[in-house]
Amino acid sequence: MKKTRRDILRLFSWIFALPVLSGLNTRGLAAAVNITRQEVAASVFFKTLGFHQLPAVDLITDSEFNDGLRFDESLADAPTGKTFRIQNCGRIEDLAEKGTLGVLPYFHIFAVNIEKPAFRGELLTQIMSYLISQAKLDPGRLLLVSTNRFQPYLQQLQPFGINASQFIERDYAEAIAAGDGSGFFNPPGQPHVNGAHSVSIHYASDASTMGKPQQYPLPGFLELGEIAIDAEPGEIIQSESAGLGVERILMAQGIAVDDFPASQQKALAAIKSESELRGVPLPKAYQRIADA
Repeated sequence: MKKTRRDILRLFSWIFALPVLSGLNTRGLAAAVNITRQEVAASVFFKTLGFHQLPAVDLITDSEFNDGLRFDESLADAPTGKTFRIQNCGRIEDLAEKGTLGVLPYFHIFAVNIEKPAFRGELLTQIMSYLISQAKLDPGRLLLVSTNRFQPYLQQLQPFGINASQFIERDYAEAIAAGDGSGFFNPPGQPHVNGAHSVSIHYASDASTMGKPQQYPLPGFLELGEIAIDAEPGEIIQSESAGLGVERILMAQGIAVDDFPASQQKALAAIKSESELRGVPLPKAYQRIADA
């Protein structure tokens, strides 16, 4: 029977609703659950720029940090070439922030890395292009937070309709001490991070929020992600990396995501599934999440 255009569109809609399983080994199998259409779109966008997809790494780690649960996409060795991966994570410290905008016990990071970028800030421009041209976010609702080390990059934002007034300069010493990614990324105890200068990207949950005086931290804003920046002019750029919160971008787009209880159940299911699949004990994080 001949298929109509509507039938074909329905078929593609169904395909995009399926989990993306190709290219994943058993270590990343649990991470493939509930891959969203947003992640598919991001994957296609970066593949057109020559990026290669890597499988997700284990959700359960062999570290006491974060009670044995994957904190983010950071690894001991940076990948080579131009790569991205979709990594499932959970942060125990976030459990105390239950009810805060964008905080979930289980989430996904779209992690991107360029080894030896063509120019300083190459990844920054690609991330901004993705957020504005592909994800269709309003550039007027974006704010960036970093230290004075980010000043040289501001001119690269102008083609995207982002001006200097949308940059909040944070005190250098304060950013270093916090290590939260808004100027400097260095989570205490994270075994694979030695500290990196960075800029965080935030999105106003309501357009009217942009008209108010802004000071970090930013209530009413979603932190979409962070980009590591090369902070020493004149030195050879070894690599650039970034991590974007998949669920945060969906929220910025006005698309519904799991609430805290639903995310909590998915976290427990993913941890238990991987524990059984790999034959490793449940991490301490499992009970912490269950009790949240």
